[in-house]
This record gives sequence, structure tokens and C-alpha cells, in this order.
Amino acid sequence: SNRNVRLNSVFFFFKQKTAYEISACLVGSEMCIRDRLYSILQHLLLEKNKVIDDQKEKIQNLKGQVTNQLAELAKNEYEYMDKTEDLKKQIADLKKKLRDNRLTASNEKGQISEQIEQNGSTIEKLKFESIVLNDKIKSIENEKQNLLITIQTKESEMKQQQNSL
Repeated sequence: SNRNVRLNSVFFFFKQKTAYEISACLVGSEMCIRDRLYSILQHLLLEKNKVIDDQKEKIQNLKGQVTNQLAELAKNEYEYMDKTEDLKKQIADLKKKLRDNRLTASNEKGQISEQIEQNGSTIEKLKFESIVLNDKIKSIENEKQNLLITIQTKESEMKQQQNSL
């Protein structure tokens, strides 16, 4: 191949010429070299500007994507906040229901005790009402346990949503 050819060094000695002695063809070739360098530099500058413009366009596209993603994140954050508020309301309602059930059980227990004292019931009647009361208390305590489990579940869901924000 031509690249593997090794040229021997050849030295030429010329008499230095004055500007008047330089032929017109050399001046033209020097101008051609200068013009070629100018056109190469101009081409490189155009390519550089094209690359810069492409990069600016990519940056603008990325800015748009980031803006859209930020808007989506903000939307999701508001949705999570709304869900969190809903969960808080549900937990408050469940706690209120639990308090109401406790009051109801306490009132029913008190009413049954008063009825026993007022009526002077027999031992059999007292046993029956006691069984009924214990069943109600067990039922209420079961409901209480269910409500506590529901509250814990809702609080856990709320914490998970807050952690995901």
C-alpha cells in the first residue's frame, strides 16, 4: 500500500528569491491554500454551530420533559395528600365509633344493673341478664378489636403513602 512506502529524504537548495522573482503561479497556489484553509475553517465553524444548535434543542426538549415530570409529581403529591386526608377522616370516624360503642356498652350495663335492682329479680333472671350482658360485651369487644385492627391498617396505609411521597 502507499502508506507503507518510505520516502528517502531529499534536500534541495534554492537561491532565495525576492518577491518580484516569485512567479504568478506560486502566488496563486498560496492564495488557493489560504482560501482552502479559510473554507475549511468556515466549514468547521458551521459544523460547530450546527452541533451547538442540536445540543440547545436537546436541552430544550429535556427541560420540557423535566417540567412535565415535575408537574406529574406535583399532581401525584396532591392526590396522595387528598388520600391521606381521607384516611385521617376515616380513622377519626372509626375512633369516634369505638368511643360511642364503649359508651353504649357502659350505658347498657348500667341500665341492666339498675333494672335488676329496681325489679328485685330472682337469681335465674339475674343469671340470664348477666349472660346477655356478657354476650353484648363480648360482641362489643369483638367489634372493638375489629375497629382497632382497621385503625392500625389505615394508619399503616397512611404511613406508607407518606413514605412514598
